[in-house]
Amino acid sequence: MASVAASPTNSHAALYTASYNNSQQNQIYQQNPFQPSQNQNPYQSNQNFPNTNNHLSSAPVPKVLRDMNHLSQENEDLSLQQHRYANQVEYTSANDAGEFRSFYTFQNVSPPEATSQFHAVDQGTSSSKFIRSTMYYVPESESLRAATKLPISVTIRPFAPLLASEEPVPLVDMKRDDIGANDDPLSKGPIRCRRCRTYVNPSFQFTNDGKFMCNICQFPNNVVPDDYASVLDGQGYRIDRLSRPELHKGVYDLLVPDEYNFGGPEVHSQPLHHIFLIDISEQSVKQNLPVIIADAIRATLYTDDYDLDNYDPNEPETPNKRVKQKFAFIAFDKSLHFFNLSPTLESTQVVISSDLEDPFVPFSEGMFVDAEESKNVIEDALNQLESFCSQETVADSETCFLAACRTAMLCLEAVGGGKITSILSTLPTWGPGALKYKDNKNVGRSPAPLMEKRLYSVDNEYIKLLGRDFVEKNVGLDVHVISPTSVDLSNIGWLSSITGGTISRSSNFNFERDGRSLTAKIINSIKKASGYQGQLKLRCSNGLQVSQYYGTSSSIADTSVVGSVQDPVIPVLNEDQTFTILLEYDGKLSTKLDCHFQAALLYTDPDGVRKVRVINLVVAVTERLEDAFNFADENAIVTTIVRDTLSFVGKQPLTELRESVNSKLVEIFTQYRAMSEYGHNTTRTLTNQLLFPDSLVHLPIYLLAFIKSKAIRDSTAISSDVRLADLYQMLSMPIERLMYLLYPALIELHSISEEEAEFEPTNGFFSLPKSKEVSASHLQKGVYILCDGMKVYVWVHPESNMMLVKDLFGDQVESVEELNPLIDELPELPTHISEQARNIVKYFQTYIVGDSSLESAGIRLVRPGIDGVEHEFRELLVEDSLRGSMATNSSLGYPEYLSNLHKAIRVKLDNDSSSNKVKQSVTNAENHHDTLAQRLIHF
Repeated sequence: MASVAASPTNSHAALYTASYNNSQQNQIYQQNPFQPSQNQNPYQSNQNFPNTNNHLSSAPVPKVLRDMNHLSQENEDLSLQQHRYANQVEYTSANDAGEFRSFYTFQNVSPPEATSQFHAVDQGTSSSKFIRSTMYYVPESESLRAATKLPISVTIRPFAPLLASEEPVPLVDMKRDDIGANDDPLSKGPIRCRRCRTYVNPSFQFTNDGKFMCNICQFPNNVVPDDYASVLDGQGYRIDRLSRPELHKGVYDLLVPDEYNFGGPEVHSQPLHHIFLIDISEQSVKQNLPVIIADAIRATLYTDDYDLDNYDPNEPETPNKRVKQKFAFIAFDKSLHFFNLSPTLESTQVVISSDLEDPFVPFSEGMFVDAEESKNVIEDALNQLESFCSQETVADSETCFLAACRTAMLCLEAVGGGKITSILSTLPTWGPGALKYKDNKNVGRSPAPLMEKRLYSVDNEYIKLLGRDFVEKNVGLDVHVISPTSVDLSNIGWLSSITGGTISRSSNFNFERDGRSLTAKIINSIKKASGYQGQLKLRCSNGLQVSQYYGTSSSIADTSVVGSVQDPVIPVLNEDQTFTILLEYDGKLSTKLDCHFQAALLYTDPDGVRKVRVINLVVAVTERLEDAFNFADENAIVTTIVRDTLSFVGKQPLTELRESVNSKLVEIFTQYRAMSEYGHNTTRTLTNQLLFPDSLVHLPIYLLAFIKSKAIRDSTAISSDVRLADLYQMLSMPIERLMYLLYPALIELHSISEEEAEFEPTNGFFSLPKSKEVSASHLQKGVYILCDGMKVYVWVHPESNMMLVKDLFGDQVESVEELNPLIDELPELPTHISEQARNIVKYFQTYIVGDSSLESAGIRLVRPGIDGVEHEFRELLVEDSLRGSMATNSSLGYPEYLSNLHKAIRVKLDNDSSSNKVKQSVTNAENHHDTLAQRLIHF
């Protein structure tokens, strides 16, 4: 039957899900989950899946109400799945007129959930796709903020992708080259405040006498240049503001004059140059990595995205015209292999150099080439790369990776910088900067604090100097590690992180199963590149100042992960980068004014055009503690706490970091409870209520998941490279991906309805079914798809309904045991459930994982009791407590964790009864200490 063409009447999905579309559906869900139903969906087995894994808690995990005396599975007060689903439906479901709700950036206050798709309308302040604040009602003073225990920060994603239906980021020509040589040099280029150098934005206040007031520093005497002057209307607005994007949009690009070029006006900006740094050592050849890299390069260079076929070299260059980027190949083992790709050659020439102490480039022409002009030579070079896997000679077992990195940097220095995309299969132990295994003499037990610092901190002087040179020369490094053993990411990962690069790691690589996933990552390294030579600056209203930038080159002075107030230089930029910036008070905000933020990123785009991306955000200022809590942004707060904690890895023991996360959670909810009891419920004490502000209901599960993450989990089975790979990715990944990494989505295939798991054509919205709780107690004998932000897993229980298995994997499958364990894609079958499952995988890969080229491929098959990856899958069930080899002191189940949280809050408040520190912080924050005269003036 699986081969029958899908239709409303004969498809398996329509037939087997019919019982979910009638009036009995609600009855099915309301029955005891351990009693078989007479109206059960045919895709569901007759029994619920018993929890047979003794590593996990055997009891069902109930949802926890705010009242700790009552536990019930039916209450969804604390359900993150319900919250995500409701928020998604709000923005992706059309009304009766077929219209979707839009998020208006000025009219609406709190943004949608980071994991939701939504259409944003820019009203002069940026949407949360580009910048997200922890608070949308910012406390007016440090004392008020301290009473919340919440951080004030913003997380910026400068090159966030937009929906096809949304307006693209406008480009404004602000070169203003007609300014004379004798004029004020500060008048050149974009209109800016003369005091704080804020760029022109919709919140500038223009006056009739040709001046404007800065919204950031309130400087009132900025002079409007003659060429930018305009008449004001009756409301005081410029009459041309709607024709100028910089005066009515929250996000825009400004073209800037040569004075803004990296290196000065005499240095011409170049298109982005790429170097592929390819490992051809013994370990790489054994895994067939050169073959995968060659295929990835072909897919990257010869697709329609770069519009190579329509390129006309005789057409005059314009800012909107795609300029061709340049590419180079360098392979390495114990020597360096340079590929001459000059289009004048019939085939590539390879020059091998063993001089690693004083490396040099053996030719000047043919190093960087146009992909189309040298297409035949590049194809010959790729064939030579593939031939390394078929040669009978034994390849070198060691690599000179760091010498290769320095040589690639020297090549890119001549063109103003660029990007290195590298593959590494083994620890680089040859040549300058050779690394050694960091022995953990405490194998089997937690390392001592001094050993932890050594394991997680950069300690190679050659790499420290190389990192400074990379930043100075604007060279960034993407490194994809494919190795079953350590490659010392404490050093190599640091080098990639501070240069704006990305890090991926695979320790159990299989060519058949993982080849396409690695190809997609290499493609992303090139196609998601947004520019280079970047420098980021955040400006904010008087009363606030930048305290830290996390995970950027601003930390290069002390070679640690933690940021500093130095504005970071970002050698390479990509679409997925996010930057979290912590703020602190240096004064007091005025409740009469809004709080303004402006992030300005000066960069060179891939075409060699120098621009400034300006991102503006306007939020309110409050003197009320309730507003600060009620309009807090959970996603941004979790991101800040996570990145702040990770910034201390290698400085403080992991035990202390886990305790600090728990302490932070207790402090936040203690302050909120104190505000509720002391300030607003003076007649009674809510002794048995676990009080959460509506905006932070899911903070406990997110932070519990973070404590259980590989980056800081209390486990002796996790290597330092595994921890650091997760750490460096969490420092820069998009917020929605981080939320999924902490709390994955678990989709139950055998219970989804006919209308779900479909793409809407206009906006591309996807009707994602509601997720299940990520707990083993909710896994039935069926098929599930789980996404943790990094991978997509397909769980198939051996006793799943075989009709469902056949509709997903084909009629030839007679049992789950027959499935190919190395399958990386669900087959395309003419059944509706097959289409739905492939759509779910495609949605996760495209919008969450970020590997759009995979579409519905790149899955990992998990069959409990059969596949070894089951252990990895169960570690993602964050609501369960961990047992056995994963046992930790901080890996409680979610209900037990909430119970302990409630007790800790009560203990903290009881202990405060004598000192009254908590109560005093709340009352002081809410009661102003103005004099009688000041209060009369305000009145």
